[in-house]
Amino acid sequence: LGVAIDYVSAIGMDRIREHEASLTRKALAMAAEMKDLTLYGPRDVSVRGGVITFNFAEIHPHDLATILDEQDRVCVRAGHHCAMPLTQKLGVAAPARASFYLYNNEEEVDLLMTMATEAAIAIENAKMLHSLKSQQLRVEQLLAQTVRAQEEERKRISVELHDSVAQWLVGASYRVQSCQMLLS
Repeated sequence: LGVAIDYVSAIGMDRIREHEASLTRKALAMAAEMKDLTLYGPRDVSVRGGVITFNFAEIHPHDLATILDEQDRVCVRAGHHCAMPLTQKLGVAAPARASFYLYNNEEEVDLLMTMATEAAIAIENAKMLHSLKSQQLRVEQLLAQTVRAQEEERKRISVELHDSVAQWLVGASYRVQSCQMLLS
């Protein structure tokens, strides 16, 4: 512990705080520009730590965290973050959280935001694909119903046509018989 205290003291707590604030400011600015992203907490970095808490609309933060970790080893936390009463009050199931400190740099903030955006797009694309498959299945069901209905209508018309032709033939047969009787 003493070595750790010596290390941060040598750097300077003010320098560490400014670095953390700079990364947080950049992350907040980038996040504010992202579509369907909700940020939690104050935007003023002077009253917040080096953490951003966020959610993408309709994307579970655990899914986002898994994708980020698997793709580029970007690590965010997902869950209640020991603040379940607050998340319940906000009506949030479980937000994602990224933390910045001395060992992070601007390139990592860029990577986080780029990968978060790409993960959100991938998840939305997967949802759209699922929706399209569901719609395709419904169209196929409707098409099958239509084909069955057309076949039934064709059979009905065929029976009616058969009956009409049969009635016409019977009528024609009577007319022929009547004509033959008149001629005999």
